[in-house]
Amino acid sequence: MDFLVSTSADGTRVLLWPNLAQLWIWFVMYSVIGWLWEVVLSFLQGRGFVNRGFLNGPYCPVYGTGALLVVHLLGGLTNPLLIFLAAAVITTTVEYLTSFVMEKLFDGRWWDYSDKPLNINGRVYATGSIAFGLLSLLVIRFVQPRFSRLTSLLSPTFLYVIAGTLALIVSLDLTHTVIHLIDFKHLLSELHKLSATHPLDRIEHSRLARFLKKRRSQSRRWIRAFPRIRFDKLEEGLKRLKEFLEDES
Repeated sequence: MDFLVSTSADGTRVLLWPNLAQLWIWFVMYSVIGWLWEVVLSFLQGRGFVNRGFLNGPYCPVYGTGALLVVHLLGGLTNPLLIFLAAAVITTTVEYLTSFVMEKLFDGRWWDYSDKPLNINGRVYATGSIAFGLLSLLVIRFVQPRFSRLTSLLSPTFLYVIAGTLALIVSLDLTHTVIHLIDFKHLLSELHKLSATHPLDRIEHSRLARFLKKRRSQSRRWIRAFPRIRFDKLEEGLKRLKEFLEDES
């Protein structure tokens, strides 16, 4: 991987794009931490283990994005209150924009906080913002310094191997997820049309089972991960799918 490394005048080998590789590794690490946070919340809510990510792997990119923005925009601040307030604004904005963009891309709402106090269009709410602000304090004061030291110990070649491997894994996962999401929406559309002429209670269980074959696992995971998932144009199909999966459990 010499094309990724340059040699300075004194013979020292340095990375051509050290920040890019390190940033990507940090992004994935924070995404994994965010996924773990979501899993813990699921247990605390009495739902047991739930893979809460949009992607299939153990990472939530929205957390990685928010953490990196907080680290690089607020890393130079020393006032805890200022860090907390600014981080709450930054992370809340990231979550709001993520919800908005995903809705525009996939015609669906993946989470809805409309029943929470002090929410904004059901996309974010005050308690979540406070939690993100407090977590950001921990990230800046304790987590990021250790992440920085860890990646600084890696050799140039090893740094790029890790970053490249992680990029490949996430890319494959994203491709797989989008393909299944397209199929998931097609499934909802078919159930929506089917329910218009054949109510669910009049459709044989075996017929539905055959129809959902090879789609059941991914469909169940998304519904468990996002219990308030909503597709306005396919609500009847989503309702029928939820009913069927609940009856099957």
